Amino acid sequence: MFQRTEPAAALRRTVVEHFIRTGSLKAARVFANVCQFCSMKALGTFLRAGVQESGIEISSLETSKFEELQIVIEALRNHDIEPAIV
Repeated sequence: MFQRTEPAAALRRTVVEHFIRTGSLKAARVFANVCQFCSMKALGTFLRAGVQESGIEISSLETSKFEELQIVIEALRNHDIEPAIV
């Protein structure tokens, strides 16, 4: 699919960041782990190419602001504005 590892690594990082921004932190962690440890032949070329270079890691600092945002969004859906103004 990709001839070089940089575009594949950038795509994987983009997918992880999308999951984080949309509040799917578990999906982001699972995807990152699959990228690092995938041994499935069908996914091998896509997921393993450039994994060493990409080093997808999800830090708590990176996710904490999005976790807080998801709490506020969920509260607003339930007509609770307190988390949004605190």
